[in-house]
Amino acid sequence: IDAIAVKLRKQIEKKDYTETVRLAREFMKKFNYGVKNIIISCDEHGSIIVNRKHAVYVSAPKIDLASPSGAGDSGLGGMILTARDRNIDLNN
Repeated sequence: IDAIAVKLRKQIEKKDYTETVRLAREFMKKFNYGVKNIIISCDEHGSIIVNRKHAVYVSAPKIDLASPSGAGDSGLGGMILTARDRNIDLNN
């Protein structure tokens, strides 16, 4: 599992999101799909939410940052909202 996590990080750094999604699904398979969704932060480039059926990339808006406080929580909320708006079921 650690090896998959290391590979995932390298693909995110290279912005190779196709391979990132493949590795996320490999990670889910290691847990017999008990992990239903993986949300991957690509830092200022956005995020990817991956499950067995879908992979959605959401770019991060360019903003003037006053404080990084709450940025991760806001990003997670945005990903969940995007999944809901695109009718992606996060419960299965």
